[in-house]
Amino acid sequence: MNKSNYLILILLFSVIIPYAQNSGSTGTTGATGPTGKTSVIDKVTKFSNDIVDQGQKGVDTNANKFIQDNLTLTIPSLWKEKGFVLMSDLKINKADEDPFVKTLPLPQKKLIKGMVLTLNSIHKSPQDKKQQVLTQVKAHLADYYKQSGKPASAKELDDQVNAFVTGPEKFTTAQGKEGELYLIHDIQAQQSNYIVLFMVPGAKPGTVQFVQFQFYKYIYETSFPDDIMEWRTFVYPDDQQTYVDFAKKIIKTLVIR
Repeated sequence: MNKSNYLILILLFSVIIPYAQNSGSTGTTGATGPTGKTSVIDKVTKFSNDIVDQGQKGVDTNANKFIQDNLTLTIPSLWKEKGFVLMSDLKINKADEDPFVKTLPLPQKKLIKGMVLTLNSIHKSPQDKKQQVLTQVKAHLADYYKQSGKPASAKELDDQVNAFVTGPEKFTTAQGKEGELYLIHDIQAQQSNYIVLFMVPGAKPGTVQFVQFQFYKYIYETSFPDDIMEWRTFVYPDDQQTYVDFAKKIIKTLVIR
């Protein structure tokens, strides 16, 4: 045994022995001495168990919390355990397979292939953040039409992007924070996304705190449809609304400290 191990043992017994001597004298379980007092061995065992219990109580208190700086969101703990966190993004791949599929709505339908949940506070106004998302949607749309062999004009792209957006909807979290919620289709040549974006103006001007869900599925068809909405993420409105309600339920838990 090396010197460091000896020091650890000495420190451990220096704590345990006084605890054993000074703790309650009457034992109700375990071995007792001839006077009915709990033995030192039993007290040491109890001390060890107390330490383990305290440790267990303190483990994973944030297992179901997605935390970014002063923002906290309550989510299924499995997402944190099995998902992939990169900066402000929590990514779930293979959402149509176990174990993730059971944490999502309508698991028997396996409606999405994956999900990206973003929680962040940035130096942009809510309007600028919204425009950032729509600019990306427009770029995806332009690429879609280019690959389809039917390039669209700038006005046609703008009109289509505007048709992709529903909102704003006034939304209030359980904490009482008020913001705006947008629902946005984002269709690409090989992937279809559905975005739920909630934004709260930051305490400082020109800042925004937001939650963004991006549900997605892959497109395997090789022939482009006449109506681009045939490639939307959720084919049926009821399925789409179920996912919107699911996202809202989680967004409702947002806490801003």
